[in-house]
Amino acid sequence: MVVQRVQPARRIVSWINRQRRDDDAVLIDLTRDTAMIAVQGPAAVQLVAPLLDVDLPAMKYYTGAMGQLGPLGHLDQVEVVVSRTGYTGEDGCELWGAGHAAADIWQKLLDDGRPRRAVPVGLGARDTLRLEAAMPLYGHEFVGGRLVPPSGTAVRGAT
Repeated sequence: MVVQRVQPARRIVSWINRQRRDDDAVLIDLTRDTAMIAVQGPAAVQLVAPLLDVDLPAMKYYTGAMGQLGPLGHLDQVEVVVSRTGYTGEDGCELWGAGHAAADIWQKLLDDGRPRRAVPVGLGARDTLRLEAAMPLYGHEFVGGRLVPPSGTAVRGAT
């Protein structure tokens, strides 16, 4: 599984296809059929865990698992990939599932998260957290393959 932002998806899929040396290896691009929802913050794991058949609190950082999420609205259960990632420096998880289920997953998280003051935020908020945690994303931090730290700050993972 490769996770990338939507904008460079075609370029990344093309690059992976050029690297294949075995005709038996197949790349299936599910970008347009898949939705990803990141749930980040101090109550993220407690919000998502009761909805999953996977022991989310026991999962270590940067691990993932297949699981079932639900019930959700008019859907009984949805197969998802859940990971303890998020790449923001905050605790949380990311959920990948069928695009047709995204609205139901989103609404269930908002409804169940309301008592915990969960609110939807955009990528700008995630970018701010990422910057504070010195976690580079893709593109703007790199110049010619080298990491360029803003304002002379240290960047974790820079070589």
